[in-house]
Amino acid sequence: MTVANQEQCNNSKYALFIGRWQPIHIGHEYIIRKKLDEGENVAIAVRDIPVSKSDPFPMDIRIKIIEAVFSEDVKSGRVKVFPIVDISSVNIGRGVGYDVNDIEVPTHIELVSATEIRKRIIEGGTWRQYIPQTVIKIIEENKVYLTLKL
Repeated sequence: MTVANQEQCNNSKYALFIGRWQPIHIGHEYIIRKKLDEGENVAIAVRDIPVSKSDPFPMDIRIKIIEAVFSEDVKSGRVKVFPIVDISSVNIGRGVGYDVNDIEVPTHIELVSATEIRKRIIEGGTWRQYIPQTVIKIIEENKVYLTLKL
């Protein structure tokens, strides 16, 4: 990281990412790391949603997974992970004091889908290549995949 980037990440502003993270996958990791590599701090808001067929991972496991993926950045304070209420929309007005960004990703990452990953876990298909190694370990240690149902 350059000196300029180091100074920038010491500020108190954060790039916000909101999601269900069911589970976090390489596409999520890519866009979050892109902001970190640009020298920005990152805030990861985890939507507080009930466990269901389409959202099988409980809040504590999702937070644990995200903190494991970004463990060094969490320790340094560059990444903060926290629950938020479930939301229906994100709304802004003019001149709100921050940007709204759409981060472009390579095609092979753009095609990654958490819905497809959950389906493959349930059906016994291949899924491990789509999520960070630390996520695999936590999912398997907590046997979360055993609770998934179609």
